Amino acid sequence: MRGHRRRKRCSSKDQSLLECRADITVISPKPHPEISKLSEERMIRLIERDYKTSDLKDAVIAIVCTDAKKVNRKAADEARKAGALVNVADDPDRSDFIIPSFFRRGNLTLAVSTSGVSPALAKKSVRNSKKASEWSTPRYYL
Repeated sequence: MRGHRRRKRCSSKDQSLLECRADITVISPKPHPEISKLSEERMIRLIERDYKTSDLKDAVIAIVCTDAKKVNRKAADEARKAGALVNVADDPDRSDFIIPSFFRRGNLTLAVSTSGVSPALAKKSVRNSKKASEWSTPRYYL
C-alpha cells in the first residue's frame, strides 16, 4: 500500500519494486499522474479511494506513506495483525524495516539511511553523491 497524497512522483524505491516484478497495489484517492500511468501500463494495480480495513488482509509487505498519521498507524497495525512486514515512511518506531535512499550507477549502489529520523537529509545526501559521481566514471577491479 502506498498513499501518494504528498508524493510528487514515483520514487527510486517504487522503481526497485517494479524491477523485482513485485505485485504492487497502490491505494490512493488522488494518485499522482505517474502512478496512474503505471496502472494504465498494467505495471501496478491502482485502487482510487481511501484505505479500508480489509485492504491489507493478504499483504506480505505494506509500505504506508500517507500524510495522515492516524491512517498510517491504523494501516500499520492492521497489516502487522495480518502477518505482513510493515514500513511506515516517516515513523521508524512503527516500522519492521527501513528503506534507505539510494542510487545506482553501473555496478555501484550507494544507500543512505537516517533510520527514518530525517528522510529529507538522506535524500539530499544521495542527490549530492549523484552530482559528485557525475564527473567521473567509477572503475572496478577484481
